[in-house]
Amino acid sequence: APGAVPGPATEVRESHHCDQCGKGWLVAFESRPGEPRELAPVACPHCWRVGHVEVGAWAAAGGDYRAESA
Repeated sequence: APGAVPGPATEVRESHHCDQCGKGWLVAFESRPGEPRELAPVACPHCWRVGHVEVGAWAAAGGDYRAESA
C-alpha cells in the first residue's frame, strides 16, 4: 500500500554448497519482509570460485552481503 512503512530489516543467513569444492558456506544479508530478491555474485570462502545466489534486492544493489564458512 502507498505510504506503508516496511517492517524492520533482519539478518538472513542461508546455506549453500560450492559447485567446485563441494564445501558448505553461508551467505548473510539484511532483508525486509516481502523484499524482492536478485542474483548476486558470491565467492566461495573455501576455494574462491564465484557463483551466483539470490539475496535481497537492496543488499544486491549495494553489495551489502557476505559469504562465511559453514
